[in-house]
Amino acid sequence: MTPEEKKQFEVKRQSTGIKVMTYNRFLLIRYVGACLFFINLYTALLYLLSHSNLIILPILLIFAQLPAIWEQIKLYSTPVNVVKFTQSYFILQTSVFMGSLIIVTTPLFNRVFPFLNATSEVRIGVAISAGLFTLVCLAMLGKIRRISINKDKQYQRIQQYKQSLPN
Repeated sequence: MTPEEKKQFEVKRQSTGIKVMTYNRFLLIRYVGACLFFINLYTALLYLLSHSNLIILPILLIFAQLPAIWEQIKLYSTPVNVVKFTQSYFILQTSVFMGSLIIVTTPLFNRVFPFLNATSEVRIGVAISAGLFTLVCLAMLGKIRRISINKDKQYQRIQQYKQSLPN
């Protein structure tokens, strides 16, 4: 390999490294999104098995997530800081979890969760789960906000890496 080829290879390697690091700023958000996708999918299956008309809610959440998934895929080829579809999806999902928290305390529990027994233990379990997922979604919204204003740790690492590169 000639010195010129080595130099071109090194420049390409560095550029790819920066691209991957930039894409990975959203890695945790993608993992949480995948987890929420499967939660909604399994919830839809539970509604299907219980013959409930509320199957429409998890299906709508899955369809609402599709633009966010597309946006996350596009981040590799077109890196941006603002991900409005992903942010909107997490706001919507947070609202649904917060609604579940409220419904646990009402007589609507049996209608909204026909596949669960309305015992106090089950209600507490649903409330804890909905509360935890609400907190996770809020944490992802915070991460999205930090990324959009370049205050995330990964951005600092990218900047340090860029500064360490020879000119």
